[in-house]
Amino acid sequence: MDELEDIFSIRIVALEKEFGSMDKEVLNATIPFELGYDLGGSPHVYFFSNHIPGEVCITAGLIGSEQKPNDAGNYEFMMAFKEKSDFGPDLICPLSYYTQEASLNSGETMGLPEDMTKGTNIKAIIFDCYKKFKVGNIDAGVMLIIGITEDELAYKTKFNGKRLIRKLKNNNVYPYTDFKRTSVV
Repeated sequence: MDELEDIFSIRIVALEKEFGSMDKEVLNATIPFELGYDLGGSPHVYFFSNHIPGEVCITAGLIGSEQKPNDAGNYEFMMAFKEKSDFGPDLICPLSYYTQEASLNSGETMGLPEDMTKGTNIKAIIFDCYKKFKVGNIDAGVMLIIGITEDELAYKTKFNGKRLIRKLKNNNVYPYTDFKRTSVV
């Protein structure tokens, strides 16, 4: 077994230990993430419907790659929805290469293009280290991405991201992205 196959196998085992059995549906990348952005590479996306009610989608391909240091370790991206949505894979796949250029940490936010959020109450995303675990000898994690409203983004700017995450948890929004929900602030 070569090194890529080995990391692939132990990554699946680690994710299933943390999130339960992986669904049969998998979005397999036509061109593997390891081949790079310039060649059109992308991570796979796994779905976990037994972890929490709804759908959880998680990239598969980032753990084992070179990323900028952050509070989640060497991580995969995750999004959660109460109902099936293509938004998660459409966001987390292209965002994956950004992990090699910038350090993304819990409580930090990022604006989203208007064409991506048109017709929704979501205007940005916030990151949070959802889980930490080991993948072989790698300190790994899953970085949750939650869609937030314009008012929530302003709140985060005035106070801080960790405080906004607490509000999302206290209002039973966390860990879901809900396009029609009202602001928690």
